[in-house]
Amino acid sequence: MARLGGASNAAPLGKKGEQDMGDEGWLSRHGLYPWFLVISGVCLVVNLVDGMVLMSHGPSVGIGVLLVVCVVADLWMAVRPRIGCWAVFLVLLAGTLSPVPFPASYLLSCLAAAGFLGYLGTMLGVAACVPGVLYAVLLAVLRHQEYRPGQGTPLSFALLCVIAALAGISLRLTRQRDTERIRRAAAGRNAQTARRLHDYTTNDLCSIIMMTDRLEHGEVGVGQAGGQIRNLATSALEHARTVIRTLESSLPDDGEPGEPQDFTRQLGGIASEQQRSLSLMGFQGSILVPTHLAWEPDPECGDMICGLLRELAGNIVKYASPSGGYTISVMQTGEAIIVSALNAHSQSGAVGLSSGLRRYRELVDRDGVTWSQSDDGTTWSLHVELPRSTMASQAEDVA
Repeated sequence: MARLGGASNAAPLGKKGEQDMGDEGWLSRHGLYPWFLVISGVCLVVNLVDGMVLMSHGPSVGIGVLLVVCVVADLWMAVRPRIGCWAVFLVLLAGTLSPVPFPASYLLSCLAAAGFLGYLGTMLGVAACVPGVLYAVLLAVLRHQEYRPGQGTPLSFALLCVIAALAGISLRLTRQRDTERIRRAAAGRNAQTARRLHDYTTNDLCSIIMMTDRLEHGEVGVGQAGGQIRNLATSALEHARTVIRTLESSLPDDGEPGEPQDFTRQLGGIASEQQRSLSLMGFQGSILVPTHLAWEPDPECGDMICGLLRELAGNIVKYASPSGGYTISVMQTGEAIIVSALNAHSQSGAVGLSSGLRRYRELVDRDGVTWSQSDDGTTWSLHVELPRSTMASQAEDVA
């Protein structure tokens, strides 16, 4: 019968495969199987040492056989976690009914098995508490002569089994929550990337169509239009390649970080590019952006503002009248960045909020943000005010 000697702690660690034969592979893919092996190896070594000490006091065939069985159960637990854990408990209960004492350190293997099963599945963890309770009941009923109350009570081991199983279940649920959070974040980033591809590519293609129409009507020279069409097509192709690279990467944004983008330089580049493109398509107006900011938004909000600027320029191509003029501006007040746009409707252009702008409205739809859109039938205007508090900058104030 097992003696409740020596106290030892086992940190239950394992992993769940939804199918029994998939446990080892699933654990290996998530980097947890080595920890299974380490803990199982520690239990095996401790049991061997304790068994050798036990045999040195009174060697017998029975003790040797039981020691071999304990070692085999530990090895089985390491190689086949789900089945091996139950084998460990089976040896515990069989040894309790046997008159031959086995190493007290074997209880360490049992606690590890309870934790492993809790990690492999919630119901398995609950079931793992049963052998601990049965062991406690058998000790209480049999009251073997080698059991001494001073070594602990039968109930203490049962409680330790429950605690080990709960620890395994808790670790498993925490891991699942973290994995799900990472998956949702990755899905959100991928969806945002796909939306950005849609917006950018649609705007570039609309500009190409407008440019070819003007070219057909002789309103612009071939050399001038050809270079702009090439630039727009190259831009659309690069956006598509960027999305493919992002979606194919194992982790979102796992490429090399590169140099941080300067927000004002980004705005200036987009403004000059879009204004030049609109001018070639016959639209007369201006895009005004600041050359200096007292404070900068964080990178995510900065990308959103740059994307909104491109979307507004693209909407001018699709919805505005070339002869009516347009104005787009990005400016900064003391505690906010303001994006505004004004243009006249095209005779044939669609009226209303485009799908691209709807998505940007959803992105900035938070407390404190002002999104004001007006339409009097001939002109369309937009006023977006982004308070500093909604896009807390990580950069230090430069003013």
